[in-house]
Amino acid sequence: ASKEAEARKRGGVLDAQLSEANQSVEDKAAALAAAQREFDEAQASLAAVTVEHERQQRTIAQLGRESEARGKAARAATATLTNDEARAGALEQDWHKASLKREQSQQDEEVHAHKVAVAQSVVDALRPAVAAAERLNEQELAELDRAKKQAEEAEAVLAQARAEVGAAVKDTHGAAATRSAVETATRVAARALLDIVPQDAPPPAADPAGAPKPPDTPRPAGSRQGMQLSMEAVLKAPDALQLLLDFARKDFSEENLEFWLEVTKYRERWDAADRREEERRKDAEWMIGEFLQQGSPRQVCVGDVRVKAVLDGVEASGAYTRDMFDIPEEIAYGTLKLVIFPRFEVTPEALKLFEERDNLVEPDPACQQGGRKREAYT
Repeated sequence: ASKEAEARKRGGVLDAQLSEANQSVEDKAAALAAAQREFDEAQASLAAVTVEHERQQRTIAQLGRESEARGKAARAATATLTNDEARAGALEQDWHKASLKREQSQQDEEVHAHKVAVAQSVVDALRPAVAAAERLNEQELAELDRAKKQAEEAEAVLAQARAEVGAAVKDTHGAAATRSAVETATRVAARALLDIVPQDAPPPAADPAGAPKPPDTPRPAGSRQGMQLSMEAVLKAPDALQLLLDFARKDFSEENLEFWLEVTKYRERWDAADRREEERRKDAEWMIGEFLQQGSPRQVCVGDVRVKAVLDGVEASGAYTRDMFDIPEEIAYGTLKLVIFPRFEVTPEALKLFEERDNLVEPDPACQQGGRKREAYT
């Protein structure tokens, strides 16, 4: 009985524990259900966040593509602006060249107008001579017509005289009648010839009276016939050299003269007593980079073969010499003498030097007949 009571007591305790356990299980089940709901809500929120994240990623990618496109557009605009600036610079240079050409054209028009005025003055001066010649031609034509008529009359008289002579020969009156007829015919023919060429007519003049001769070619006062401007003397005179250099720059051909001047200075620097080899090497490299290499700032057109010869000589010997620029300098000097200086000679500045500076003038070997070349230039 005690064991049964104890068992019942334990059974009651166990029932109470079981009830508590069941209650705990129910509470935990409720908590689990709540947790499951929270998990489901969190999972739904995560899905929504994932969708939003993907949308934001797509937006970011779209913005990246738009930014890249805008960057390309900006780079293209920058390149276009650079090209526009380059074209603007080229157009400005073209405008400058066109302005120079326009000024040259105006000068040419002035020279042409002067020549036209001179030609017009010559024409005006020759008009009286032409009119006199026309009048003389009219008189000569009238005289010729009159002479033709008189010749026809003389031929008729001669024919009549021949007929009379023939009749006289046949006449039986003898030699006296024949001689009389011949004398009569001779007098008639002589009279006819005198009528054809009047004895008091003046001889035709080779040059009509009063006809002025064409004026000589105009030449400036004090022109030096048979002389020319010396390029060697101009290169030695600082002020004249500056005028030549200014002209060459306006003519866009200054690189030949500048190269010749720099070669002269290069030799002078080379010969300096305190000049070191390193300084000479840098000086020679500067000359090559400034005047001879392709695309150099002041490249002179002396021929690729000559430039290659200079560079090959430096590469082969590994040394720079004083006379390494002699051949290119001779070519540049020839271009200066044969192309640039003749154009400079006809400018007003050069003509002023020619007229005023005795030390810049030399005999012109191409001008053998009284300054013909100088007059043509003028």
